[in-house]
Amino acid sequence: MYRGRFAPTPSGDLHLGSLVAATAGFLDARVSGGQWLLRIEDVDVQRCKPHFESSILSDLERHGLHWDGEVVRQSSRTKLYEDALKKLYSSGHAYSCFCSRSKLEKMHCPRNAEGEFVYPALCRPERIEGGRDLPDIGTLKHSLRFRADVLPTLFNDEWHGPQSVRVSEEAGDFVLRRTDGCFAYTHAVVVDDFLQGITHIVRGMDILPLTARQIQLQKALGFDTPVYRHCRLVCDPDGQKLSKSASARALRETPAQLNLSNALKLLDVDLGELVGAPVLEQLSYATSVWRPKMKIS
Repeated sequence: MYRGRFAPTPSGDLHLGSLVAATAGFLDARVSGGQWLLRIEDVDVQRCKPHFESSILSDLERHGLHWDGEVVRQSSRTKLYEDALKKLYSSGHAYSCFCSRSKLEKMHCPRNAEGEFVYPALCRPERIEGGRDLPDIGTLKHSLRFRADVLPTLFNDEWHGPQSVRVSEEAGDFVLRRTDGCFAYTHAVVVDDFLQGITHIVRGMDILPLTARQIQLQKALGFDTPVYRHCRLVCDPDGQKLSKSASARALRETPAQLNLSNALKLLDVDLGELVGAPVLEQLSYATSVWRPKMKIS
């Protein structure tokens, strides 16, 4: 059975780019006769605010994007992330790292296209033995990293074709848990998707570079890999990706029917005379013409 999800971070209001990804996933699930779940990715408690979560839920409902089941929140799933991290540590896939950002900056450590440091494995042991027990995670004052595979990670994006990524070169050994105790997005999302039985992931192109890392984690944990579909990004007039900032106008500032029409246009759905129609009419028509394997150019 198809199980998809929309997983926004409540660090700001939804914008058009968010709506495009949510609408694509919603249509995919409905056409496939499956479920579309909602997960609030508030693992980073310093950035996430309750009023943004309320705004997100309200905006989804206002645009006719009604989810299935109860809302899941990462902030209540810390024990699950800890258990997975212990498994990775015990199997030799994770290790302790004492490098700070300032240290990497002083070393002029290279950065990737996303602005992240490409970690040079300074703290990685020459040999990582399995069967180790991770000390009490709550007492750790350092980060934990995943030992990236040097071989390329191959996967197929159903809207963009075959992909080949060398995580060891694009990111190096990436962080699973930060020094401040916050679990990294990549780690949390892999655990969540598996435990929620997610079979298909529809999201924006900005997450495509992280997919190979998630697949490596899935393999290390013995999880199945979902089907991935990454839809186009929505950019501002200067060609910059919309984000939760002043440059991305909140959806509540414009009528829901206009927002949805704009999102469907970006998903190559020709509404014809239904542009600006009530949201349920637009979604009904979009569902009738949507093809799960259509390519979003």
